[in-house]
Amino acid sequence: MQKMLIFSLLFLISCGHFTADGSRKLKSAEAPDFLKALVPQTGDIDDVSFYEKHKTELTTYKVKYELNDFEVSITVDHEGNFLEKEEDLLFSSLNEKLKLKITTYLASRFEKYQITETERRTDKNMNVFIDVEVASSDKKNPFLEISFDLEGNFVSEEVEHVESIEMLN
Repeated sequence: MQKMLIFSLLFLISCGHFTADGSRKLKSAEAPDFLKALVPQTGDIDDVSFYEKHKTELTTYKVKYELNDFEVSITVDHEGNFLEKEEDLLFSSLNEKLKLKITTYLASRFEKYQITETERRTDKNMNVFIDVEVASSDKKNPFLEISFDLEGNFVSEEVEHVESIEMLN
């Protein structure tokens, strides 16, 4: 029975019904109107995807799209109330003082590291953070997302569960 349950779950994931984080990808027709309304009607919009996630008694929805070749994702609750927005950005686009504080922090933590992605994240309280995804020489946690405030001060870090990429020597 347990093997059958595992097989069924793997089958659903492989068919694209569920993502690795347990979200279910929705067809556009299944997505609530409040979620569809979050997609901008101007600009170079591509690859729009809608998701639904159930966690304990909380249901959240997410819309992801590419805007001018940068990924944007917006998460809302089951009533459409804003929870979080993540926007890809180039690390090089940050101001020099912020870049220096972040790179100084990273150099103090890791012998070798590579920034793999940078995002601007806005939480439900409208606090803005810079999230830097890092591949590091740290063998215990080689992939981390480290959050900084807009002054470059360390806020938090979490282990990223990503597919293996070429590691630093």
